[in-house]
Amino acid sequence: DRMELRIADINSIPTAAYVSARINAYLSSPKSRLAFEAEEYYNSNNLEILKKQKGYFNRAGQFVKSKLKTSRIAHPIFRTIVNKKANMGMSKPVLVNVNDENIAKLLPNYFNKKFSQKLCALAKKAYIYGKSWLLAEYDKDGKLSFRMVDGLQVIDTWTDTDHDNLANLSEIIWFGTSEIINDKGVLVVEKFAKVYREGLIYLYKSLQGFESLSYVSTTPIMTMVQSEKIEDQEVSVTVPTSWNFLPWIPFTAYTDELSLIKPLKPMIDAYDETSSDDHDLLQEIPNVVHVFKGYGESDPDLASQRINETRTVFLSTDGSYTT
Repeated sequence: DRMELRIADINSIPTAAYVSARINAYLSSPKSRLAFEAEEYYNSNNLEILKKQKGYFNRAGQFVKSKLKTSRIAHPIFRTIVNKKANMGMSKPVLVNVNDENIAKLLPNYFNKKFSQKLCALAKKAYIYGKSWLLAEYDKDGKLSFRMVDGLQVIDTWTDTDHDNLANLSEIIWFGTSEIINDKGVLVVEKFAKVYREGLIYLYKSLQGFESLSYVSTTPIMTMVQSEKIEDQEVSVTVPTSWNFLPWIPFTAYTDELSLIKPLKPMIDAYDETSSDDHDLLQEIPNVVHVFKGYGESDPDLASQRINETRTVFLSTDGSYTT
């Protein structure tokens, strides 16, 4: 069931404690854990098969690891399925029909081959994480651009439960980790969080963890460069501007916004476990226990040598051999 979350005062500056609490709650949620698990399966780090360990319990009830070979074969099944679904759905070029000729002339600058590739990548991430995001922003030259953000790094708050109208997107918390080189030339790992609300971006940083975030600054969500004439000279002026909704566009594969790994994980685990067990059996064939009855010689090494070299065993009249 979805829970509708409303922000008490949308116009106030979010406290660092509020941002830290939202991030920590998200990282410990089942939805987040499922998304992290899906990422591992996409990279063929299938968690269940990697934990496989042969062994036995001794008389004290303690687990003792076996010295026999333990195969852990992780197949890239999830990657194959995700890539096929995304490529089938997003492989064709984007076609947009508009009535305004001026806008139609501008669209090819954005809806090009590079943007189609980005859409395909967004679809893959939507299948993996349950949701992916496209952030519209202006670059340093004032040109509109689009940035792709993983669903693992975004906490979204809506005023409705449908999540299909950007006007109802009231807050975005974008968090992550960045590496910086300080004045002493030392590489420092820095945590950051950006809160998007009502045309403003609130920045928070920390050199420890997300629970130690501190407020840094507030900036407009969008800035653009436009030309103006000042005393008959054309100059570029940075002008703050904003849309009437947050410039975050969500991409979801399913209405529950959950990763595709949820229905596929049991089947992938079963396939990997069966394949690994079969591989173990094949590896253990040369190392079977040989049982001799009525064998003429007493040298076990010579018996193993003859079996491996000639596949022949010489027994007495009443002898027998089995494995």
